[in-house]
Amino acid sequence: MKITRFSMLIVCLILAIPSIGTAADRILKKSTVVSFSDGYIDSRFAISPSGSHLAYITVTTDGKSILKIKDLASGSEKNSDISKFTAEPLDMRFSTDSAVLLVSREGKRSELFDFGVFGTDAVKKGEILNVSDLLSSNYSGKKTLTAYTVTKTGANQAHVVDIYDISNLRKPIKSFKLNTDVRGRVAKPETFDIAYFSSDYMKIYVKVIGKYDKKTDSKLPDTNGIWDMEKAALVKGVEISNNSLWDKDSILFAKYQGLSWLIRLNGVATQTGTNGSFEVGSGIQSWKKINPDFNLGRFEFSSLKHQRTLNSSGEMIYSMLIDPQNPYILKQMKSEKRYIHFFTLNGKTGASSSLGAVMAGEDMIRWSVGGNYVAVMRLHKNWTIGNTTLEIYKIK
Repeated sequence: MKITRFSMLIVCLILAIPSIGTAADRILKKSTVVSFSDGYIDSRFAISPSGSHLAYITVTTDGKSILKIKDLASGSEKNSDISKFTAEPLDMRFSTDSAVLLVSREGKRSELFDFGVFGTDAVKKGEILNVSDLLSSNYSGKKTLTAYTVTKTGANQAHVVDIYDISNLRKPIKSFKLNTDVRGRVAKPETFDIAYFSSDYMKIYVKVIGKYDKKTDSKLPDTNGIWDMEKAALVKGVEISNNSLWDKDSILFAKYQGLSWLIRLNGVATQTGTNGSFEVGSGIQSWKKINPDFNLGRFEFSSLKHQRTLNSSGEMIYSMLIDPQNPYILKQMKSEKRYIHFFTLNGKTGASSSLGAVMAGEDMIRWSVGGNYVAVMRLHKNWTIGNTTLEIYKIK
């Protein structure tokens, strides 16, 4: 067959077009599978930020809950019977330095929680009960835990921040308190409304209500501000130019209290990304465009999930599922397999990179990322309590 210059040009152009779809995706390899046949593995599990340890709970057929902390390098495990503390934890997460594990259960009221604190040797260090949130911290050079509690009494509520030395969890070494009404409003020294707490709970972002000006017979503009819990002092900021947008962001940050950053993704997927926005927020009206090294238009926007604990580099971890019939692939009259992809996000620069992907199929996926490992549990939509296997994948 005679090949003309025209047909050769077409062949060259086709070969020059980069492969579209999953060809460039990095599919993670399975490192090991944790199995348990005498019951199930609870769907709450965690990998430490350093990637050194995996924590999970097995529930036996006779109802015993055993906490297992696995050294991922050696494969050895340490066990602790936590049946008296909880049969079904609400959450499990390591401290940012990977030193301790926080296991939570529901407290006396639905908005309060109890935390069991364990070392990587699975030895219990103590309990901190009836708090709204608990996180690892560093206070005055000591490894500490910060407990935040909000309690309501009649028409008032108290916001309390307690600092605990990890070596002694019986009594806080420092305690700070702010009283408000049920709306979260403080009347003195100036009138301000609580918006949300900083990720370490030591500062509160507030709206300072503008005073009434008798001379002009009008209300002065509201301003933003910061209440310092430790100093019990208010620092006023600048005027709020758009109260509606400010309040909208305030509600969003209050909903995800305790996070360092928020991811905001809206609009409709397109062949090249989204016709909306993909941003990371560090505070009210402080958003930065996310610059991914992947095609955002391939993913189901509603599937975006993030991990609260940052990785050892201080980056946020999040995941999204491939939309098998996304606009990017439909243009080629093809479809993709449903994978779950994991990403890192630098909240300061907006840079976001792919860590790799794992086949998802139609399963519900619960995951944890730490260091060079991803733990994945596949759940049935009608039974999300656990499974008999937990898959571990290696990133590098």
